Amino acid sequence: MERGNYMSSANLIRWCGLAAILGAVLFIISDLITFLFMEGSDASPSEFFTSFSYILTSALSLVGGPLVLLGLVGLYARRPEAMGVLGLIAFLGAFFGGVLAQGAIWDQSFVQPAIAIGAPEFFESEPPGVVIFGSILSFGLFKLGWILFGVAVLRAKIYPRLAALLLIAGAVVPLLLAPLAEAGEPGDIFAYLGTASNILFFGAIAWMGLILFTGMDTSAEQPARVR
Repeated sequence: MERGNYMSSANLIRWCGLAAILGAVLFIISDLITFLFMEGSDASPSEFFTSFSYILTSALSLVGGPLVLLGLVGLYARRPEAMGVLGLIAFLGAFFGGVLAQGAIWDQSFVQPAIAIGAPEFFESEPPGVVIFGSILSFGLFKLGWILFGVAVLRAKIYPRLAALLLIAGAVVPLLLAPLAEAGEPGDIFAYLGTASNILFFGAIAWMGLILFTGMDTSAEQPARVR
């Protein structure tokens, strides 16, 4: 019975790896579509938020978000004792930040298109401060959690070092770009950097998910317990 329970848990963790791969790929496709077809669009709000590209990217993100969260559970559950307290803090930050961010994605998928049709003038003014605060809190916590997760992975050596570094870089860059973009006109360079950082970030998640799904060993050294 105990062995059966172990095998069941191991299989669940393994399938979480597949969820991480699929979710990350969906987000990469969504980012590429946004960059190629929607960046710099001069369409009206009603045209933009009801366009096929917007609906498609919203749908991809709506499905990708829960898959990435499932993947995160598996990535952490593979060796929680090796990741220590830092890993636990990172997991909780990334998970709850992801849940909050998914609420914003739901809003973008359903509420904003409805407003664009019924009251497009709403988009002519800056969003209320509480909305801006909520967005910063949600996505900031999500990225910060993944940064700490990457650091915990580096210390525990349970996934490739390069994957952890790409994860950290992909999460740090958007946090650095946000205040710079607010300071002036974003320009093409911000679009390129933003898209590239997202691809690095989700690419790293897909890489670690692949290792989790295939059961590949990433290091000849046994990971030490991180305190």
